Amino acid sequence: MNDRKTKIQNNLVKARTEQLMQISKQTSLDTLKAVEDKLLADSSSIVVDCMGFAEMGFESDGTEITPEAWNDLPDNEKARKIRLAKAVWMPSSDVPHGVKMAQEVMIGILKTRAAKETGTRILNIENASFPAPSPLVKELDIIDVEE
Repeated sequence: MNDRKTKIQNNLVKARTEQLMQISKQTSLDTLKAVEDKLLADSSSIVVDCMGFAEMGFESDGTEITPEAWNDLPDNEKARKIRLAKAVWMPSSDVPHGVKMAQEVMIGILKTRAAKETGTRILNIENASFPAPSPLVKELDIIDVEE
């Protein structure tokens, strides 16, 4: 009787452990998906704000000309847009690393999601084996010729 109770308890513990592992795995996947979504949103906002370089201009004396729409933004948002637009006006070797990193993160996430949606790729590979090549020159008979 005691062995039967122990078996039942062990089975219940095992079932509960499996349920917890499944829930834990699903929670981890959901957390990773949320982090990925946040990274994509942040990177996209940086890249989109960088594309505002075309709207921004400069006077001949170097003062910046900002679009009228940017004047309605809060000061911190306006300063951010100006900083990012100026960064894109720089030579590519001088662009801040954060801008390049945001672009690479955005492209990486988008490529990964696109690859997931296309499914598995099947490669058509055929293995061909060739026999060892035969000698090109036939063996010649050697004849001793006396002079």
